[in-house]
This record gives sequence, C-alpha cells and structure tokens, in this order.
Amino acid sequence: MGPKSWYMRFIKMCCLLLVAASYRLSIFWPAFANGASRPSLPTANQLMGALGRELWVVADELLTASAKVANVPSLGTSAISLRNAADSMCDGDWESVQGELEAASVSGTDYIPEECFEGLVNLFSYYEPVPQCEWQAASASLRSLSSNIAYIAPLLLRSTTGQNRDDASAALSTAVEVLNKAMRLFEPGSFYMPPDPRDAAARAGRGRAWQTSGSRRAPWERDSEDNFADPSLKFKEMQETLRSDVLSGRNVGSDVVSFIDRIDAELSSVESLPKDQLSRARQGILRKFLIELHPDQNRGREDEVIPAFRYVQSLREAIS
Repeated sequence: MGPKSWYMRFIKMCCLLLVAASYRLSIFWPAFANGASRPSLPTANQLMGALGRELWVVADELLTASAKVANVPSLGTSAISLRNAADSMCDGDWESVQGELEAASVSGTDYIPEECFEGLVNLFSYYEPVPQCEWQAASASLRSLSSNIAYIAPLLLRSTTGQNRDDASAALSTAVEVLNKAMRLFEPGSFYMPPDPRDAAARAGRGRAWQTSGSRRAPWERDSEDNFADPSLKFKEMQETLRSDVLSGRNVGSDVVSFIDRIDAELSSVESLPKDQLSRARQGILRKFLIELHPDQNRGREDEVIPAFRYVQSLREAIS
C-alpha cells in the first residue's frame, strides 16, 4: 500500500472523528448545533433572589391552606419558617437562611418529610451561598416538595368542605405549580427572575377568582403596623396569654416552667432593640428554641419539651 493510500485513510479517519464529535455535542448541548453560544449562568445573588421569590409564594400558599384546613398547626409553622427563609433570600441575607430552612424542615414533619428540604438546606451550608455543585440536589428537593404536597393535598382536604375546601385546594395547587416551575432555575439556559411577591403590584397580579370575591381578604394582604397603637405591646400581651395557657395545663412540671422562663428571658433581653431589628431578633431566638425543644431531638423527654415547644410555635405565629 502506497503513501497516498495511507494519507487518504488518515483524512477519512479525521473526518469521521469530527462528525462523531459534532453529533455528541448536538445531543448534550443542542444550542451548539444551532450555532448559539453556551448560555451564561446566573450569579449566586441572582439565583438566591429568584429562588427566594418563588419559595415566598409557596410558603404563603401553604399558610393559606393551613388557615383553611382544621388541625394542621405544624404545616403553618413550617410555612412561617419557609417564608422567613425566603424573605432572607430576597434581601440577600443568606447567612440566616439555613437556620430558617432547618426550622421549616423539623417543624412540619407531620406532613412534609424532613429530607424534602435537604437539598435546599445544603445550598446555604458553604462559605458562599448556592454553589453550583448543589444545584442538582436543590432541584431534586423542589421536586420532592412538590410531589409530597400533591400527595398530602387530598388527605388535608378530606375533612374540609365548602369555600374553605376550595380556597385550600387552590392554595395547594398553586404551591405545587410554583415549585415545579422553580426547578427551571437550576437548568442551563432556563433562569428567570420572577416578580417580588412582597410588592403590592405583584401580589395583586397573583389574584385568583376566589381571592377577589369581595369580603374575603387575599392571603398575602397583611395588617399594617398602623392598625395597632403599639405592636410591641400587642406581642407582649399575646405572650402573657400564651404563657398562662401553657402553665395552666395539666401535669406541667418544673422543667416546662424552666424552659418557658428561659424563652421569656431571652425575648426580654432584646426588647430595647430598634423596631426594625426587634422582629428579626425575636425570630432568631424562637428559631433556636424550636430546634432545641423539638420532640425528635428529645426522645424520652416529650412530656417536658412539648408544652414549651408549642409555646415557641405559637409565639412565632404571633410574630408573623
């Protein structure tokens, strides 16, 4: 075989390799086949903000559902922590997100397994938030939350009738829809920035038929502080009422009293803070006690911790 034949074989082999490489790229990166450049990835702050806005909507809808369905307080408590986490994401305060997500995961285990939050929690367990190595796990967490809420919805609605059932069903459906959409945030080329649901215009845009029927308030409409002469005084009054209710219960031992005294003492220690810092400081204290007093962390001591744990849950709901 002459040199010309070897040369022609070499040229054919190179052409085959080029065709194979182009084919593989067209499969694994379709944009390459169309001549497009690789899409840029969002920054950590952009991704955190977008995720926070979607999780805020999810948490708000879960709060609506928990208000319409009887006897599901732990779902509402979990939603409060999730919304606190989403608030921090939206504000760029990523250092407090992990604690709130952990509180959401442990306080709603009656309805949502703790592991559903794992991928989201891990996004904020590094020195810098939302590293790319955790994106796939975070997307899986969103899928798991969506599937679990869809699974428990019929169980939650089973004992609810009338308008409350319709409202709760619509809220749960929206939560599932938003979680499914939010998974796109972690896909190449699919990033989007949703409107901030805390803005008045965005809240109005989220309206559904059942929210605009006249007498009922939309679930995201909040009483402003102007409705109360002194919001701090109102919280203290609620705190005293809740404390009295807990301590008047049966079989309340000295350990329960000690826990509640500790909680009240730490809350009192931040009362002198400015109003814009007071709520965050209270939430931080209550989040710490929520984790410390969770029954799963105190096996064999449930009788001692559950009254104080419920006291903390009620105080968190009062703040929100």
